Amino acid sequence: MDAGRFVALVAEGAKGVRAGDPAAVVISGGLAVTGINDGVVAIDDRVFLEGMYEAGVAEWVDGIGAHPYGFANPPGERWDDAEHEAPSHNDHPSFFFMDTLEDYRAIMVAHGDGGREIWVTEFGWPSVEGMGDMETEGWEYGLEVSEAEQAAYVVEAFRMGEERAWVGRMFLWNLNLATIWGAGDPVSAYSLLRPDGSYRPAYVALRLAEPF
Repeated sequence: MDAGRFVALVAEGAKGVRAGDPAAVVISGGLAVTGINDGVVAIDDRVFLEGMYEAGVAEWVDGIGAHPYGFANPPGERWDDAEHEAPSHNDHPSFFFMDTLEDYRAIMVAHGDGGREIWVTEFGWPSVEGMGDMETEGWEYGLEVSEAEQAAYVVEAFRMGEERAWVGRMFLWNLNLATIWGAGDPVSAYSLLRPDGSYRPAYVALRLAEPF
């Protein structure tokens, strides 16, 4: 949990990558949203990103990686909105897709790095609907997102990213882990395919969406 040591690792990795391919694009590891800043269990991702910049990360990367998960909150909601659609996990910026991206962007601009992109190297919304019996202890927000909402949120998030020049590539988590690990694994709730391989609404919505 030391941003300076992490940047030292990034630097060595970047040197190796560019020695093999000078044209390669190097993205920093995507930070997990934590909302915790006790220095024991976790460091808040915003604080950690500040530390990365103070340690010189901009010298080594072409983009900043981010994992802006929205929990059960729509991508366009912010934590300080007067009302929220989701009944839980809605009282801190780390629970909101766009809050995370905009907070990272503000940190980058404050450090004179507004020309660099944020790459969304992992994001998505879980839904247990249609997945059979799933144990949701510890991530009960998966019960709060319907398959239809999952589909709408994913498409909307891609469009929001496309509308912002400072958002680079976006990688959705995940396509088909439900077919590999089955309904018993929490990551299956994020899948675009059900355990039997059938399409979930999010898969269909992405296939039918206009080009981003």
